[in-house]
Amino acid sequence: MPFARFMELALTEPAAGYYTTNETVIGRRGDFTTAPERSRAFPVYLSRFLRQLVAGFFRVAPGRPPLILELGAGGGDLSAGILSEWHANEPGLRDRLLYRTLDVSPVLRRRQEERLAPYREFGWDVRVREELSSLDSPGVAFSNELVDALPVHLLNVERDVREVWVESDEGGELHQLLGEPTEAALGEAELLFGSAQAEVLSGYSRDGWIELRPALAGLIESLSGALGSDACLLTIDYGEWLAGPPSEETAGPEAGLAAAPPAVPHGRSVRAYFKHQRMADLTALAGKQDLTADVDFRALDLHGSRYGFHRLLMTSLAAFLAGLGAREDLEAGHREQRESYDFERDIQLSTLAALLDENDVGGLFKVMIQVRET
Repeated sequence: MPFARFMELALTEPAAGYYTTNETVIGRRGDFTTAPERSRAFPVYLSRFLRQLVAGFFRVAPGRPPLILELGAGGGDLSAGILSEWHANEPGLRDRLLYRTLDVSPVLRRRQEERLAPYREFGWDVRVREELSSLDSPGVAFSNELVDALPVHLLNVERDVREVWVESDEGGELHQLLGEPTEAALGEAELLFGSAQAEVLSGYSRDGWIELRPALAGLIESLSGALGSDACLLTIDYGEWLAGPPSEETAGPEAGLAAAPPAVPHGRSVRAYFKHQRMADLTALAGKQDLTADVDFRALDLHGSRYGFHRLLMTSLAAFLAGLGAREDLEAGHREQRESYDFERDIQLSTLAALLDENDVGGLFKVMIQVRET
């Protein structure tokens, strides 16, 4: 099978997938940690931004409650943090919006139910969903470290186009080998580069490899059909605006869009993690280790444009948080530390500093906002 199919099964197969069967995948006891677990402030800043977006939907669709939808909500920490902030400081939102989480993992959905149950008891319209069906509400669909887990096709384009496949030997051991490219990979290459020829693709690669995510098309198509005509997509993930030929969809300010950052060459980034350690073999612990790859934000932009979503913002997480007041909060926290030292506060300030550092987590992670308006 192509590696993309192996990655899909290894992560989400109902009976044996990494996300669908493991009790602990996120946090110190799991295999990776996300920003909501590292920083209590992260949900606060996101709640501020979502509140601003919701206010706009109150104006464009009066009488219809706007929707907040978190995709791949994990253990529910981010949603709980957002709702906690609103419950304390924006109680008027409680009767004016819908809040939904969506996750393929029954294990994580149970954790979300537990984390979000108190807010339902407080009267917030909160629900945990397994599938994305029509919601027909103006609103925001956001994700934090979701797109990086969508399956990737691995193409070697050094001489001709070959794709990585996974096969099992007589002893049941899994091996990777190069074979013919799949139609899905070739179609995605045509969309992103206008060609599926090695001589064209190799010009955009730093190491002879191209990673492609045709699954983005299905995700955005589903969101496009589920959300109302006025909608916003907010994506937070690690990756870059990867190189490709210029097009009207990704042109920038002259096309009425936010400027895209400088393009970075493609390359092989897929990797595996087990207990916070990077693993050399992508197939050895199928269903037991996390698989991930950097996000191509140019591809996300192109797929979004096909369904009427236009790029409003593309920036680093550091710049995004700074625009929401995080740098001022960090300085205030340091002043408090000088007056009265607190160990836990020191940890949180160090984490916030990393999120604001362009040479650390704040630069590795990017934020893209895409909007569709009637």
